[in-house]
Amino acid sequence: KSFQLTTLIDTYLSNLFLDTLMISSTLFLAYDFYKMAYKRFRAAFVINILSILKLIPVLFMTSFILNSFAFYITQQSGSHNQQILIELLKENQAFIIFQALIYAPILEELLFRGIFYGLFVKKNKWLAMLISGLLFGCAHMWTTSFTLSDLAFLPAYSSLGIIIAYSYAQSKSIISPMLLHFFNNLIGILALMML
Repeated sequence: KSFQLTTLIDTYLSNLFLDTLMISSTLFLAYDFYKMAYKRFRAAFVINILSILKLIPVLFMTSFILNSFAFYITQQSGSHNQQILIELLKENQAFIIFQALIYAPILEELLFRGIFYGLFVKKNKWLAMLISGLLFGCAHMWTTSFTLSDLAFLPAYSSLGIIIAYSYAQSKSIISPMLLHFFNNLIGILALMML
């Protein structure tokens, strides 16, 4: 048992090191992108903050309705992604909190909004929001224990991605979706910790 605990700690520490390295290198490589995003966010600071505050209840109401429907269809207590998160949260709260509140908002938003949204926005803003949201949803479905019943949760994850993409389209700054993603994950983590 001692060996397993040591292995577990080593795994979390090595993952934390790799995640920190990835965040640092991403911030370094995308420095100009983040610098421009910060300037845009700061230029309309109050408007951007109010927009985020307005989108949080929309995000949670949409998530609640779509997850309730998925729970009803599947008779599962949640997607496998959520069940894995709950188990990992029991094992190492600090690591999962870091993953959910720092790693995911920075790297996922750069990938799904900065890159995927950016690829399609030239064709159509709504198409870009839809595609980046669907890709975001699919990424949150992908676990080693994925089953077809998990597809019932895809609309909830994808709608989260679409709403976050909408905040990016409105603000023209990656800071807005990063903050919205952060607050979504923060509230989710707090709710799971109270269970």
